Amino acid sequence: MKRVMGKSSKKFVGSHGVSGTRYVELGPGIGFPIFELPIHLIFEILAKLPIKYVLRCSCVCKAFSSLIRDPYFSDLYLSRAPTSFLVRQTSTTKTHIYAVDSLPSPLMNRPDLSDYNHQVLPKKRVAQFFEVNPEVVFVNSCNGFLCLYEAYPGDPRYYVCNPILDEFVVMPRPPSFKHGHGYLDYSAFGFSPGTKKFKIVRFVSKMSNVMAEVLTMGWKSWRLVDGAPAGRPQGSLDPFVNGALHWVCDRHRSSEMLCSFDLDSEKFVPIPVPSHMDADFIKKTSWINVGTLDNCLCLSYAFEGVSFEVWVMNEYGLKESWTKKFAIDINFYCGLQIGNQHQPIGFTREGDLWLNCDSCSLVSYCPRKRSFKVMIASRSKIEAKIEAIPYVPSFISLRNVTKELEEV
Repeated sequence: MKRVMGKSSKKFVGSHGVSGTRYVELGPGIGFPIFELPIHLIFEILAKLPIKYVLRCSCVCKAFSSLIRDPYFSDLYLSRAPTSFLVRQTSTTKTHIYAVDSLPSPLMNRPDLSDYNHQVLPKKRVAQFFEVNPEVVFVNSCNGFLCLYEAYPGDPRYYVCNPILDEFVVMPRPPSFKHGHGYLDYSAFGFSPGTKKFKIVRFVSKMSNVMAEVLTMGWKSWRLVDGAPAGRPQGSLDPFVNGALHWVCDRHRSSEMLCSFDLDSEKFVPIPVPSHMDADFIKKTSWINVGTLDNCLCLSYAFEGVSFEVWVMNEYGLKESWTKKFAIDINFYCGLQIGNQHQPIGFTREGDLWLNCDSCSLVSYCPRKRSFKVMIASRSKIEAKIEAIPYVPSFISLRNVTKELEEV
């Protein structure tokens, strides 16, 4: 570790990134023994901590805050952080949002969400934002950022935020709303590996026509994209895989059921489904969703109301690489029922599946143990509703993506 002492008695530590050695200012009067360690070891220690403890460290002093906001550490933490779930609890009087750790922890007596032992409360502005904007819904998260949509009549908006750092960007309004073109069917948010840009894709339908619009973060206007598939997009629980967004499109034709949008080329590409999923098989399924499991594309569905199956595409784009990951006997867990409120939410990095048991509780299924566990439950089904999406916490600032941070 390099230490440089200036006239102001400020200490610095060097961090080694792609661009070479740089220095992170720690501030005067640092007396913590941990700062005697090499900087890479400090980063390794911090990267192993749960998000709530890293947040506490950032509040200790300027030195910790500087380290945690260092770009090298931000990238390191994002690459290792376990999947959390952003949970919104809505009652008749209040709306709360939580980032809940997905790490296994036995819960007793089906506790209320506010009693959950492994929760991380976002910063105050984020909580206030959801309280004063009850119409805001989750789109999805990607690389630590969360995309939101507010369907306010006559003035719909998209937002991108980092709930951990309390940062927001308000997106330009899409042109289809200005001209009254159709109804919003589906939105998705992802990252282009080639351009290093985040993008929002939205599909608007009018009668039988589907129109696709794309916005690149940092740009001032949306643009139309040709070649949108005809079917109404649906069924995506964690859509970003391999530099593309994915969704279930046309359930009537298996060759066109699964579609992707490559965020580099901005082209629509059909994705082959497992060979057993022909038209007759698809008619007997419900809940068809596309998601991410072990960094691979996966499909999940309920078959004839008795079995819930998960298939994984081990080699992206190769039809023969689809394999069954696991199956659940729906009757095995009495709380799991077929219906719009009983949907898969997403997978943790440990491979556990989170599902909506009903609108007021969430359960997880561990394929290794073949067991269910109630993760979150409201005490009153009348007073509170719960929704959740997968989320990997990040300390990467939106200022690295766009200069147009706005107060909302």
